[in-house]
Amino acid sequence: TVGARVLPGDPGEFQFVPPLLGIAHPTGYPLYCLLGWAWSRLPLGSPLGVPVADVAYRMNLFSAVAAALAAGVTCLAALALLRLALPALAPWPRRLVAILAAAILAVTPTLWSQAVIAEVYGLNTLLVATLFYLLLRWGEEGRLRHLLLAAMCFGLGLAHHSTTLLLAPAALAYAWLSRPGRGEAALLLRAGLQEHASRGLRLAHLPLLAIVGLAPLLLYAYIPLRAPHTPYLRQPLDAGRELVLYENSLPALLDFVTGGPFGGSVDLSVHLGERLSMALGFLRGELGWIGLGLALVGLVRLAIPGGVPGRWRLLALTVLAFLALLAFNLVYTIGDIYVLFIPVYLVVTLWLAV
Repeated sequence: TVGARVLPGDPGEFQFVPPLLGIAHPTGYPLYCLLGWAWSRLPLGSPLGVPVADVAYRMNLFSAVAAALAAGVTCLAALALLRLALPALAPWPRRLVAILAAAILAVTPTLWSQAVIAEVYGLNTLLVATLFYLLLRWGEEGRLRHLLLAAMCFGLGLAHHSTTLLLAPAALAYAWLSRPGRGEAALLLRAGLQEHASRGLRLAHLPLLAIVGLAPLLLYAYIPLRAPHTPYLRQPLDAGRELVLYENSLPALLDFVTGGPFGGSVDLSVHLGERLSMALGFLRGELGWIGLGLALVGLVRLAIPGGVPGRWRLLALTVLAFLALLAFNLVYTIGDIYVLFIPVYLVVTLWLAV
């Protein structure tokens, strides 16, 4: 149940920062703060009888809506993946499988836990799912607009959660392998799209894609603009001392948005066996052995030579994303690392659908 009480820790911070147009802890989460501010202004009542003015409830509800939308977009991504990987599958079974895969992701314990409190991970999952969907649509039809929207979604992801950067190798590899008129991608396009796709991706489009992808980073200007209006960034201590949470200068901004205070949490000397065991435990706890077994079957199905049209690009998208996210989580030693596995579960859910 989406509750209304003020929560401890980061969820409590995300209940009060966006409605005030304040600044959250590094990396600042400017997209979340701006969307949360707009959301907090909506006159939303509660079936639980919570007053409309209760922004704590409204910010919790923001996570619930974002996570629900993430499940819906995951369904669309699974549909697109199944159309590419299993083109002979009839439409109705394909839709049922995609709905089931999205429902499985929706009720994974970690995503559910983050969907009922004010947190950034529901929105992050929505952005990751949308990025996958738009890339798969580019692979289906070769329309440049899908790639431009994917670039914009990637930029918005960077303006929200910096782990989006980990998806760059997978996205670039898939986009390149799926460019129309080249190799197997040309064979997979429907006949009606061949003429349009023949005009597909050109080198001249790359600057436009870069601009569209990087433009959302301007949202980080929110931090220096709002810093003078965020009084809690300076907290008086005893003996005339002062705790400065953010100093409004360019070096401090760069350190803030790159997560400088958390840099010490990246530990390349971790015991790899223990961390892998931790990751396997997380996966089993979220999807069960049956879910993991089905996901493994789906991955093998994608990898069988000749079994799936365009298998290399589908493997590039899903396997590179999985490995990049997993590798980072193995060496990032924050206490609540389990929440950063939600995009990993999304990828595994797509394999499970196959």
